[in-house]
This record gives sequence, structure tokens and C-alpha cells, in this order.
Amino acid sequence: MKTLFVVGTYDDSGGRPSSYGRKFVDECLRQGSVLEYQFYNGGKFEDLERIVFRDFDTIFWLADVPNDKPKLVREIKKNHPTCMLVTSKRNDASKYGPLHLVSRALQTKSNLLIELQKNNGFVSAAVLDPLGNCFLKQTPSIAVLASALFKRLSVLRGFTRQPSMRIGEAIPFPETEWQTEFFDMVRRHAQRFHELVAAETERFLGNVSFRCLNGFPSFRHKQIIFVSKRNIDKRGIDRDGFVAVEKAEGYVAYYGTDKPSVDTPIQLALYKLFPRINFMLHGHTYVKGAPTTTQIVPCGALQEVNEIQAIVPSDCSSFCVNLLGHGSLYGAASLQMLYDIPYVARPLPEYQE
Repeated sequence: MKTLFVVGTYDDSGGRPSSYGRKFVDECLRQGSVLEYQFYNGGKFEDLERIVFRDFDTIFWLADVPNDKPKLVREIKKNHPTCMLVTSKRNDASKYGPLHLVSRALQTKSNLLIELQKNNGFVSAAVLDPLGNCFLKQTPSIAVLASALFKRLSVLRGFTRQPSMRIGEAIPFPETEWQTEFFDMVRRHAQRFHELVAAETERFLGNVSFRCLNGFPSFRHKQIIFVSKRNIDKRGIDRDGFVAVEKAEGYVAYYGTDKPSVDTPIQLALYKLFPRINFMLHGHTYVKGAPTTTQIVPCGALQEVNEIQAIVPSDCSSFCVNLLGHGSLYGAASLQMLYDIPYVARPLPEYQE
């Protein structure tokens, strides 16, 4: 495993090193969690532009870069989507609220985010994830910070994901007598999600899917699922907001040029496990009184299927599950079952032991 540490300030005049960053790297090395690494501590911005991100399995990006420079941190996951990315955000005097920090993590597609605060000359740090979970409250201890980061990174590496692959031209949304009712229902729930989360990004508003029921137009493949497109605001969703998908061996097959929601692998597996379920609605809020899973699983990780299967009977016609540290998933045989769901806000940050 090869790790990249980028700390300090970078600009056209040569920047400056970070003593806190140096101590952080030293502690990571002392704890024995890093075997092979590369370390940058301040310099010219062009030094950062020469880094080949694909050379590293884990990247700690604590760089201070002028706002007028390209946002290289946002390119890391685009160029190397399988790496573990840890970024940071300075938040002295709690200037930014938790939603801002979550939005920052979502924008950079970070696996974890370090919230740094400086008070009276002392620096403290907390650890959050893109779902708003806090795995470490503010601490001045760099040793405790490093330990918390590597502990959570170890858990994250154990999760399994499935890639998606385009296999054909787009399949249009099927003509149904309930489509108007369906869109109205999804938009209403999406607006409720937005109000409860007060989100600064549409990526935080979940997804919706349905299986092709009897009476739909005949498709070449009989296990077609329609799921909302990735990263769209569901408050205005319509026919163009869906992607036809089906389960393939080791990947999600989709039709057209738009990728489906990142949670598609989970929902495809659940439709197979629960044959009476025809609709699923996922939001980053909880449902009052619903049972809760036991493990914090990031969006798109297949382990969420096992968590849900453990508390939902296979012959059910509806289910509602709170996904710990994530949100909720509601499955139903009919549209009518999706009305009047008692959504409640998740605490942000949501502190985890």
C-alpha cells in the first residue's frame, strides 16, 4: 500500500511548510500504518500538478492552495476513483456548520474529512465522513487523530462495490397509468428530504427506483429496473430522470449515456431478494420508529444488502429500514404504500462510537 501525504501551503512563490502537517505525517509513520509513502510539505503549485495520483492507494490532501488556482483536489477521484481520499477543512471558531463540511466532502468525493480548528495557537481536529458521521470529536492529540483515521480507513477498505457498464441505447420510461402520481409522490418526498437535511448539494437527496411490472412493454431482458440518474435533484424529476438497468455478473448494466444512482447495486440485489417489492425510495433522513441496521455502510457498498436482509422478512410486501449513519430505505409493492412516511431529520453531525 502506497500513501501520499500533501500538507503545507502551495503558491507561485514557493509556499511554506506546515509544522502540524509534519507532526501528523510523523505520527502516521510512527503508528506503523504506512509502509511506503511520498511526502510533500509546501512548495510551488506546479509541484502539485506533477503528482500522478494513480500511483497511490491512500491520499491525505491537507494542502493550502490559493482560491484562484485550479481545484486539483476535485480531480483526484476523477482520475483515481478507487483510492482512499482524506481531505481537510479549516474551521476556526466553527465558522462553517456541519452541512458545509459535508458538502465539501461530497464535492471532493472524499472518503473522510479532517475538520481543523485553531484556537489560542493550538490546533485540534475532528474526523467526519460524507454522510455527516463524526468518528472523532475535536482533539488536540495528533496520535488520536491518526489512530481514528486509519481505523476507519481499514473498515472502508473492507466494503465491496460493483462497477457499472453501459450495454446499450437508452430505454425510455415506460408508459404507465400511474406515472403522474409517481412523479408527484417522488417530488414531494424529495422536497421533504431537502427541508429536513437543509442540503447544499442535490447529491444528498437519495434516489428512487421501480421494477418493470406485468403489462409493461416487452423488453429484451425481463429483469429491467428503472432507477433515478446519478446526482440529479429529485424535486423536479420526470421521465428523463431515470435510467434502465439490470444485474449482470459482477457489474451493473445500464442503458443510455447517463449513469444510474450509486446505490443501484444494492437495490438490484434487494429486488431479487424481495420479489413482492416493486418500488424503492431512499433518502438521507430517518423514518420514525423504523428498525435500524447495525453497521455504517457508505453509499453503494454491497454490505448494506446483508444489513437489510437481516431485519426484513423475504416475503414482505413492504419494508422500512433506517440505515445507520446514512438514511432510510422504504420498499413497497404499490405506490399507495409510499404515502405518509414519517420522515425525521438525522442529527448532523451524527456522532459514532
